Amino acid sequence: MSSGKEKKRSPIALMFDDMKNAPYRKYTKDWNFWVGLIIPAILPVTVFILVILAELLSWDWGVGISLIFGLMCSLFLWPVIGFILASNIKIAENMRKGGKISANIGLIIGSLLGLMILSFFSGGVTN
Repeated sequence: MSSGKEKKRSPIALMFDDMKNAPYRKYTKDWNFWVGLIIPAILPVTVFILVILAELLSWDWGVGISLIFGLMCSLFLWPVIGFILASNIKIAENMRKGGKISANIGLIIGSLLGLMILSFFSGGVTN
């Protein structure tokens, strides 16, 4: 039996101990992991900023629709770039892990935003 002098640790403290010893902590500290995570997302983020600027600067819809189409194409390229990084054996292992995680995130975000954009176009674009 346990002695009465032992302190019970709170569940939150135990949770933080588990987070410190989690298996993903060993490669998230490496710079290559973060590079592999960010590189595939640069293209869609840049095009998204252009779409927001087009809306804020009130460019005509000809430019706006082409930028939305470009955003849709770049969203579909995000997982492709991530999986290419993840499958290249000449790249550091941590960068490949970052590329794989980025590709999975890109699949989720790309599919959701792609469905939103396709539903926008299927509804018809009117002035």
